[in-house]
Amino acid sequence: MATTFFTNNLGIANGSAGVILCCAILFGAIGAFLYAWMGSQIGYGRALAVSYFQWIITLLLTYSLLHGPKDVGWMFLIVPILGLCFGGSLTLARSVYASMIEPGTEAEMFGMFNFCQCSLGWAAILLFTFVNEATNCLRTGFLSQIVFLLPALILQLSIEFEWKMPKQQPAVALDSVAESR
Repeated sequence: MATTFFTNNLGIANGSAGVILCCAILFGAIGAFLYAWMGSQIGYGRALAVSYFQWIITLLLTYSLLHGPKDVGWMFLIVPILGLCFGGSLTLARSVYASMIEPGTEAEMFGMFNFCQCSLGWAAILLFTFVNEATNCLRTGFLSQIVFLLPALILQLSIEFEWKMPKQQPAVALDSVAESR
């Protein structure tokens, strides 16, 4: 979707579009670390909500600022913001979900998480395609993704949970192991 938008709407060459996407991925890696730190400060659920909010703002900026080739300069603002929120939301979603799983059910619950991710992952692309075909505007297609992000944001803000860390076994001193032999 992004590459088509870059080449068709903004007139960016394919090679440059690839560089832009690589920059978004780089900022995504930075975003993962930034949001992990933010989660340690304000709570991981709240940090995930912030990343959803940032994603919504990024979609609104994309819709309002990127109209055509003359607006390519705005990419320097939008791509880093988009990468940061991608990195934050993708990593925190798994972490927050993992923290809500009862011990002993990890395999089943992550199996369900992966099943839902794979079986429902096409819904956003399908909505984008329908909106793009109906309006003949890629920008409006991007804006349609708010339909998924807004409920996720509201749901995330309404869930209160405590961060569960697996119980770690106490470390065994090497001296006691050597003495037992």
